[in-house]
Amino acid sequence: MPIGLPGVVTHYYRPQSEPLLSLTALPEGEVARVLARLAAHEPLPFRLMQPDYLPERRRIEERMHAELVAKGGRPELAQPGYFVLGEFSLWEGDGSRKLQLPLAELRAEAVSFTLTDSFFNYRSHNLRGVAIPPRPYHGRLFTLAELPEQIERYGLPGEAWRTDPARRFDVYIEVQLWCRLPS
Repeated sequence: MPIGLPGVVTHYYRPQSEPLLSLTALPEGEVARVLARLAAHEPLPFRLMQPDYLPERRRIEERMHAELVAKGGRPELAQPGYFVLGEFSLWEGDGSRKLQLPLAELRAEAVSFTLTDSFFNYRSHNLRGVAIPPRPYHGRLFTLAELPEQIERYGLPGEAWRTDPARRFDVYIEVQLWCRLPS
């Protein structure tokens, strides 16, 4: 791995949940039951209370899947598991549990990257209607082979999202894992 490239990917999940669960993989009727179970433990994140979120998330996942296939990828799953490259400071201290995997052990043909959260990557506004300042890498999906060049060109997000309004949506490099973990 190139110097400066984090050696791990991290999946964060809530203590009352299990890692790598996907609401978009569930049938519609099951989604409401899962959300009710989650809400019994703590307030739901804003996005999960918005009626447009899951249909939009499904559309974005379909697009990412197609883009990965077009780049020669071989995803095994229709919905990815979501990780961040390295760690994300905000989630390190919010009570989340984490699952880390070595970046070097990921199957290149079953992993993709967006240089921000994929939801922000493919939209012009967030769910509150706030404009997402366009960046040259928005709307693009990258493979593991492309990642070092993109990081060299744009750098790692770091903590600029906390203070620079133009970077407020560039919080981390998201990793989409399109295969099951080995048991």
